[in-house]
Amino acid sequence: MLDDDLLRILAEHLGTSVAFASPPVPLSGGFWAEIWSFQITGGPPAWDRPLVLRVMPDAFVARREIAVQRAVADLGFPTPRVLFDGDDVAVGGAFMVMAKASGTTPLGGLDLGISGLTQLPRTLRRLPGLLASVAAQLHGLEVEIVEEAFAGAGGVPGADPRRQEIRAAAQTAADGFDALDRWFDDHAPAMERRVVSHGDLHPFNLLVDDGGVTVLDWTNANLLPAEFDLGFTAGLLRCAPMAAPRPLRPVVRRVTAWLADSFVRRYEAARPGWSLDPAALAWFEALQHGRCLAEVASARRGLSTIVGAAHPFETSADAMLARVLRLTGIRLTLPPRLAPAG
Repeated sequence: MLDDDLLRILAEHLGTSVAFASPPVPLSGGFWAEIWSFQITGGPPAWDRPLVLRVMPDAFVARREIAVQRAVADLGFPTPRVLFDGDDVAVGGAFMVMAKASGTTPLGGLDLGISGLTQLPRTLRRLPGLLASVAAQLHGLEVEIVEEAFAGAGGVPGADPRRQEIRAAAQTAADGFDALDRWFDDHAPAMERRVVSHGDLHPFNLLVDDGGVTVLDWTNANLLPAEFDLGFTAGLLRCAPMAAPRPLRPVVRRVTAWLADSFVRRYEAARPGWSLDPAALAWFEALQHGRCLAEVASARRGLSTIVGAAHPFETSADAMLARVLRLTGIRLTLPPRLAPAG
């Protein structure tokens, strides 16, 4: 039982008996880690607050995530400080315990369906600038300190798994993914201007309150050019997973294109003296879309279960196909989704 095992692990770490003031309650979050909120009594003062248990299915990736989160927190970047980490099969594997961040996401209750369209104007006023300021602050951190922590946890700066997923899709069935993989080889940007990259910077990984912004989820953190984060976030904004009736789709795409372009412009304004490489930005944006579409293709063939019919990648698939074609000239084809068994 999670409650008993978590209390055992905490007592062993803290060297004292503890009890729950509030037992673990699952939190909604990403598609990879499992997250619980809880609070204890009997621990040291630093632990006398709402806490979060994050359990990650891959110990190697977890070590890198924890190392980067600790390093950027030590440098003063706004992210929850990791109090304790370990690996225990009783709670599901690699885990970390951290202070629970306060606030709400910048979208603050905006749903991603048609009803959300009426709330978009308020979001437009703040979202690009908020994301740009967070990215600029992160990219201004001392790269060497984070790189040392990342490498110490087994990470390889510059290595990114998105290409692997695209190559796997090409090997399963071409459908344009083989041509896309060659395009990445032929147009690869220089990787020397590295910054601390989050790799998953989007509104649902930010919490905002009166004290400012807190950044969550460092699973995809790396040391890469700034255009890596910019391409990811701009691509997500441009191909936002918003389901809209066909007549409204052109309007939605104009709005999301404005969001993406505004984000990049505001980032450039926040980093005077830094120059954007448009080719690198296009390369990294295409990489993100290609990776998402490769996962959609894999799920539709029944080879994985990560991307279900309601997953954001599915909702955005048509927009991403069109964007990849515009960026690379390559037309990808997705297989039909398999009907549920039975």
